[in-house]
Amino acid sequence: MASPRPRRREGTYTARTFSYATATHTWTELAVSGPPARGVADLTWLGAGRVLLLGGLGNATGTHPVLDDAWVFDTATSRWSAVAAPTNGGRYEGGAAHLATGVVLTYGGKGTMAGTFGSSLFRRYTAATDAWSASTTGVLVSPGILYGQGMAHLSPGRVFMLEGVSGTSGTMRSWAWIYDDGPSVSDLE
Repeated sequence: MASPRPRRREGTYTARTFSYATATHTWTELAVSGPPARGVADLTWLGAGRVLLLGGLGNATGTHPVLDDAWVFDTATSRWSAVAAPTNGGRYEGGAAHLATGVVLTYGGKGTMAGTFGSSLFRRYTAATDAWSASTTGVLVSPGILYGQGMAHLSPGRVFMLEGVSGTSGTMRSWAWIYDDGPSVSDLE
C-alpha cells in the first residue's frame, strides 16, 4: 500500500519569486515584493502571462498557520497583486488548474474550509470579476474528500485530476478523474 506524501511543514518558508528562462534553462530571482512567505501552496497558470497563488502554510513561531489569501503575479510587469480571498477559507495541499483564460478550478486541500482532513469542493476563481464561486457545473459525481492530488489543464473547460490522499481514511487513492465544465466529472478508474 502506498503511503501519503511526506510532510513538508518543517522548516522555514520563503517569500522569494523566481523566473525561469526556457531558452537558457536558468532560474533568476526577481527583486519584487508580494505575498508573505509560505509553503505547500497552489500555484497555477491564469492565462495572459499571469499566475494565481493560493493559500498554503505560513511562517509563525512554532506553528505554520493556514493562509486564506490569493495573489496574482503578472509576468509583464513583474508585480504581485493581492486578489479576492477564497470565500470558503484557507487551505494547503489542494489542487488547482487552469480551466479557461482567466478562470482557475480548485479542489480539495486541508485547512480551515473543511476541518483538517480535506475537502470535496470544486471552486473557481474568475479574474475578470475577482471573485470566487462554487462550481456547480460538471459536478455530477464528487471524487470525495481529498488533499495532495495533482490537477492539469487538458483543454478549455476540461481538467485532469490524478490520485490524492483520502481525507476520511488518510490513505492514498489511486485513480484519475476528468472534470468537464459541460456535463460531468468522469471517473477513469
